[in-house]
Amino acid sequence: MGARDIVNIVLLLAIAGCTSHMNLAQRLGYPSDAKLLIVHADDLGTFHAVNKAFIQAQEAGIITSASINAPGQAFDEVATYCRQHPEVDVGVHLTLSSEFKKSRMGSVAPREKVRSLIDDDGFFRSWIPSNAKIDEVALEMRAQIQKVIDAGITPSHVDTHMGTAFASPAVIRVYIEVAREFGLPAMVPSPDSTPVKKKLPKTFLLQGIAGMVYGYRVRGMPKLDELVLDVTWDKERRLSFRRAQFIEAIRNLKPGVTQFIVHPALNDPEMPSYDGWDWFSTNRYQDFLIFTDPEVKQIIEVSGVTLINWKLIKKVSRKS
Repeated sequence: MGARDIVNIVLLLAIAGCTSHMNLAQRLGYPSDAKLLIVHADDLGTFHAVNKAFIQAQEAGIITSASINAPGQAFDEVATYCRQHPEVDVGVHLTLSSEFKKSRMGSVAPREKVRSLIDDDGFFRSWIPSNAKIDEVALEMRAQIQKVIDAGITPSHVDTHMGTAFASPAVIRVYIEVAREFGLPAMVPSPDSTPVKKKLPKTFLLQGIAGMVYGYRVRGMPKLDELVLDVTWDKERRLSFRRAQFIEAIRNLKPGVTQFIVHPALNDPEMPSYDGWDWFSTNRYQDFLIFTDPEVKQIIEVSGVTLINWKLIKKVSRKS
């Protein structure tokens, strides 16, 4: 079998995995041109200031979903809240990296079983190692999901801390397979979404093959039409600048399912432990202010945008 034959087979598999007569909005019970938005809070369990911001933001009714870092130092606190409020939509923020020196996260699985993922002190590195063993990646992902379940939480989905689940085709495959083992949808954006178009060529080198491989790996999984990873980090700490970017993104929302990934945190003395990145902590506090603002909620409503969450997608995923 020649290289051309292999490419043709991959292409056919990709098409088979991505083609559907109904888009995700229709599968969720909405018109095909509906503008659906998930406002998703990352990193629950990492800091008390993050947990408290999420808990307070629930009352504002803008943030519709969140995910928990199982290895986080404040995991028990947020787990208690989620047990007491089972209506809250929370997933598992699968963690394979630890980017902050003063708040490092380590494996949930026994260290001796995931040696390729951690350093000598038992912590994840700043990025998943290129020589990470795939069976150890799967073991750690399973352990993190199980920890959340054992804490009395019913997760709505899985997603990925710092995007490490998209580090390679092999890691994507494990990410999808482990999610399916637990009957959970995995957060995957469409091959046509902005992040995939920007990042895949850099990750897989060959732009033409990248989209085909990605489409094959995520076959059958509900895919987000668009993913807004973040707006511009503002080192000048201008709330008006960051707020205006999010509002523009809301007003320019296209039909389909879009997810905003935000990082709300309170303006707490704990937060400067982010390695002295004061502007970084300020931006997270700004996310809290923006997504608890009644005016922002009103803009969402008048823009014809409907807020949804991952629990709804989970129901559709199980039916399919």
